Amino acid sequence: MRIALGFRPHTTWTVAVAVGDPGTSVVERRRIELGDPSLPDQVYHAARELDIEAAADLVRRAEGAVAATAAHGLGEFVADLRAGGHEVTAAGLPTAGAHLPESLGKILASHALLHAAEGDLVRGALIEAASGQGLTVYRAAARDLVAHACAALGYDERTLGRMLDDLGRAIGPPWRRDEKDATLAAWLALKSADR
Repeated sequence: MRIALGFRPHTTWTVAVAVGDPGTSVVERRRIELGDPSLPDQVYHAARELDIEAAADLVRRAEGAVAATAAHGLGEFVADLRAGGHEVTAAGLPTAGAHLPESLGKILASHALLHAAEGDLVRGALIEAASGQGLTVYRAAARDLVAHACAALGYDERTLGRMLDDLGRAIGPPWRRDEKDATLAAWLALKSADR
């Protein structure tokens, strides 16, 4: 079966869901750890307390560590799915709307940008890991995820909500907003890969 992965990332982990055609069962879901115990969970918040050179070094180390853990965790997930006879073709994830300045100093000066940068760090690592597995990556703004899914899949919001609820009942807990968003992102990625 052709499937796509969907993610709903957090600072040190992501929900990952593998699905086939919209409305079919969830093939697998898991939590992929992305943090490194030797580094702070909120690296940009920690970097804010350092001088700019030490902050830049900490951010570089975190980028490398998160990229490595994402590549490992996603690689295991894809390998398990392929071993089960599935053709993994695409990955989708919700993105934030904020555009970060290039200057680390400007990021460290804004609490809102600290959070945005931490999100971008994780999303960037997941995108790189998915691309490294040969997957087509689809991105949609998190705030517009449901609207994009309705438009792409041809369902109204109520029908789409029922489909997600039915999948949750079939697979059992946990089935929270994270798993639902990851499923929508996966369906959008699969639909996008069909074009």
